[in-house]
Amino acid sequence: MTLALANHFQCSIHVCVLQDKEDFLFADERHHLNNTHSVGHVREVILYGNQQPLIAARTVFSKATARQQSKLLQLGNRPLGALLFSLGQASWSHREYARLKLGDPRYQLIQQSNSNIIETTWARRTRFLLNQKPLLVTEVFLPPMQRFFSSLNATNKNLQSATSI
Repeated sequence: MTLALANHFQCSIHVCVLQDKEDFLFADERHHLNNTHSVGHVREVILYGNQQPLIAARTVFSKATARQQSKLLQLGNRPLGALLFSLGQASWSHREYARLKLGDPRYQLIQQSNSNIIETTWARRTRFLLNQKPLLVTEVFLPPMQRFFSSLNATNKNLQSATSI
């Protein structure tokens, strides 16, 4: 996604880390990770291009995944995709698109991005497997991304038939 954003907006993409620590997982996140523990590793970031927030992302994974994939804990302000695809051992197993509404707990990412408050926005959630260990990435698309998706609309029909996250 980072490369596609850089190409579309013709700029470099910068990552601002909001949090990167052990924290509580949402019930649906635990379900997708097959994790019975309420705490896991949570990394929340905002991706900026041309000094405007484009995507707010939340990556979650279990403590066991963190122990086996310690590089996930050392990303700093690098995009997650740079690590996932450089290792060559990552694949995605499930993807969902949805409209997030104001009451969704992930909506707080929009507020942290200093974007204009909007009532609904698109989000995408992908379950990745890294050496057979799951991690879940939720990307909340901020207002400037509406133009980005307008340009992709003809090739990405999944956005029109969304499920809920």
